[in-house]
Amino acid sequence: MIAQDYHDWDALVVDDGSTDGSGEAVKSRMSDGRIQLIQMKHTGCAAAAAMGIERARGPVVTDLDSDDKLMPDSLSTVMPAFEKNPHLGYVWTNWVDSTGDKGTSDFLPKETTLFEALVAGWWRASAQRFYKKEFYMQSEKLDTSIPYAEDLQLALLISKTGCDTLHIPKVTYWRRIHPNRIQNEHPAEVLKCWGLVRQKIIDQALASGTRRGKLKKVLDRIRSS
Repeated sequence: MIAQDYHDWDALVVDDGSTDGSGEAVKSRMSDGRIQLIQMKHTGCAAAAAMGIERARGPVVTDLDSDDKLMPDSLSTVMPAFEKNPHLGYVWTNWVDSTGDKGTSDFLPKETTLFEALVAGWWRASAQRFYKKEFYMQSEKLDTSIPYAEDLQLALLISKTGCDTLHIPKVTYWRRIHPNRIQNEHPAEVLKCWGLVRQKIIDQALASGTRRGKLKKVLDRIRSS
């Protein structure tokens, strides 16, 4: 994270009850005033993300899982877009796995907003994601009772504000693949959380006045694109 060619950044490390010495490792780096540490009891990814966003000092936030890496030009690739467009609220780039496999991030289907795409089940805006804190604060904020799938929740919440969104097709994130990833250790719980978030997407879309017929049209348009 700290090896960025864009130097105006802060790093807020949220230690969600780790037992592997992560907190002590961060403390050894805290002579750099840009690095902060928050230690909390283990309550899940969504709660940790919510805490990090609330305490973030900068206007733009990006997330880094503890076992992954940012490319050195990650911030310099994306920050000019935010600086150019004050209404830009959510940006996603591309990633590569430690196995060499490429991620599945992509452009939105034609004539479709990010919120519409999420409602229809499209999900290719996951990593690396950047979002402007002011739009998150305008939203209903993360439901921390759903411990996982916080990335999908964030995209839903921020895109629902009506802000501009953007995909930058450049690899800025390196994702480590190993057997102890959350998806591997708690597959049933993660799958359940994805289902809860997807149902929430549909419920919120209908509550906002979107009719089921319109949802079907959006889905048909995405499938045909």
